[in-house]
Amino acid sequence: MRIAVPIEDGKIYPHFGNSRFFKFYNVEDGTILQSFSMASGVEGHEEQAAFLKAAGAQLLICGGIGGGAMKALDKAGILVMGGIVGDADERIREFLNGTIQYRPAAPGGTCANRACHHHSGTECSHGHEGAECDGCERIEKETNNSH
Repeated sequence: MRIAVPIEDGKIYPHFGNSRFFKFYNVEDGTILQSFSMASGVEGHEEQAAFLKAAGAQLLICGGIGGGAMKALDKAGILVMGGIVGDADERIREFLNGTIQYRPAAPGGTCANRACHHHSGTECSHGHEGAECDGCERIEKETNNSH
């Protein structure tokens, strides 16, 4: 599995939409096999999602993320665990050993800034309306089976 994390100075960047650098982790059987960093060189939700898909990311672990970005990532087939902060390497190790603490996506996205322009407050951050969303359960199920 390849995991992508938006970073700045080794820490998880707090807002996916403004991320310019990502660290990628190739993991297998609970072990990091390789990690490397790369500049995305793009702007916008669709473009960031396309960049991550082209880089082979299957899971994005990030801080704040809005509904538009969640829709683009879902369309690209990339799972998302949002609301995570701190040192990127430490969070990946926690993810691999099953102790990561994250905030499942909340209505309007996981961005802590409720004044963000991309928060409508009516859609989940997986891009579905109300009861149609199974994203949080799907992320937990698929990521627990992948590592």
